[in-house]
Amino acid sequence: MLLDFWRQSAVIHKTPPAAHLQYGFTHITTFEDAVGIDNRGIDLVEDIESGQYAICKTMHSGLRTLQEARNNRAVSGHPNITRVLKFVPCSSYAPPCMSVPQCKGDAICPAPENDLLYLEYYRGGTLRDLVRHYQKLNRTLPELFIFEVLETLLKALCYTHLGIFDTSRCEDIDDDWDPLYHNDIRNSNIFLATGLHEKSPVSGYPRIILGDFSRSYRESQVARPPGIARYPELNHSIDKWRTDSRKDIFGMMVVVVALMLFEDQPYRASVSELAHKIKVYDHNNSKELRDIVLNLLHGRYKHPYLRSALVDVVNAKTELLEMGKLKLEALDLPVNRHDLS
Repeated sequence: MLLDFWRQSAVIHKTPPAAHLQYGFTHITTFEDAVGIDNRGIDLVEDIESGQYAICKTMHSGLRTLQEARNNRAVSGHPNITRVLKFVPCSSYAPPCMSVPQCKGDAICPAPENDLLYLEYYRGGTLRDLVRHYQKLNRTLPELFIFEVLETLLKALCYTHLGIFDTSRCEDIDDDWDPLYHNDIRNSNIFLATGLHEKSPVSGYPRIILGDFSRSYRESQVARPPGIARYPELNHSIDKWRTDSRKDIFGMMVVVVALMLFEDQPYRASVSELAHKIKVYDHNNSKELRDIVLNLLHGRYKHPYLRSALVDVVNAKTELLEMGKLKLEALDLPVNRHDLS
């Protein structure tokens, strides 16, 4: 694929350790395999004040970078969305409200053309790492974990799309909320928080975190997602689920279906293909989970769509646990080679 070729040929930009120091972080290591369309390199750093690990994305300065930082920061208070710690634009046109230090081009500057985005670091790696680990073990993922992934992503989307922060309190939809669309939900952008106080109180599984808002956009910002014309090869063939909230919902369903079928997330898929796979090949999970997934795929929930589906997920999970049909199985996490604890 074009994207894979680009990653293999990309040059990693190493931000000088002194640049991190002036913003309150010490450099630990550089992830040699972590480059993408929007980031030029990723460093693991340590917050000098708190001692907590963080990651720093070094990104080419521009409006896309500013948009990622602004959009992620706007929703980073949610427990299932990655948290922005600091954004350091190195450009003269950055909005003054972001307290931007002007680039002087000296030894401690990351580079005149680069911005730095510091984010909370999650020790469990990504959902893709976990899937590939289970494939090597030739084991299927616990159904309870799949329920929790779906429940978590629905909660995150209830906030980004509808402005409902706490779904347990039956909050009304915020009529003044400007919907934020992630536009790139995939298993490599879903992280696992494995800290002592970060796990699920019900299962003890890692907290699921939706991250990487590099392709996100607000409904009011643009007529269509940024990057579609520039990177047409990245766009899924997703039938009617092409834009706005439905693309996010479809991305979520691609992730969940891949977990259910014990396979890598498909690069391209359609609603009919996913529904067919669920009906024909899923023999490991409950009818309740399959029905919810099919209802989501076919748009059968009433408005507010996401919250209605979430109620179904929570109720089904609770009932299956009470009846003993859903088992609490331990999750075998892969070794994180970047975990220095």
